[in-house]
Amino acid sequence: KDSQVYSDNNENDKENFSKYIYDESAEKKFAKSQDYEKVTAENKEDISGIFEDFQKWASISTFQDEYDIKPDIVTEGDYFCIVDSDLNNDNIGQRKSRTVYRQYTLYLYDTESHTLYYINHDIT
Repeated sequence: KDSQVYSDNNENDKENFSKYIYDESAEKKFAKSQDYEKVTAENKEDISGIFEDFQKWASISTFQDEYDIKPDIVTEGDYFCIVDSDLNNDNIGQRKSRTVYRQYTLYLYDTESHTLYYINHDIT
C-alpha cells in the first residue's frame, strides 16, 4: 500500500531502513514463506537486540528525524528474516559476554500493523 525508504551511507558505514505497508492478506504470504520464521519467546530477545543496536546508529544518521521504530515492536507471532549477519559474542576478561553487532540485515513483518520493517547496518 505504501513505502518509506531511507539511507545513510558514508565512507565507513552504511545504515538503511524502510517500511512497507501491506493489507491484511499479506500475513498469509509471510506465514507460507520459507524465508521467514515466526518470532517466538526464544528468539524475540535476539531480534529486539538488533533493533536496539540499530536505534543507536539511527540517532546519529541523516534520517534520525524519520526513524521511529522501537525495539518493543517485536512481538511473538510476527515474522522475521535475518540475512548477512555478523553478530559476535565478545567475552573480554571477567566482563559479562555481550553481543557485538558489526553487520546485519533484518526484515520484520509486524502482524498488528501489517508493516514490513527492513533495517541494514554494515560497519565492516
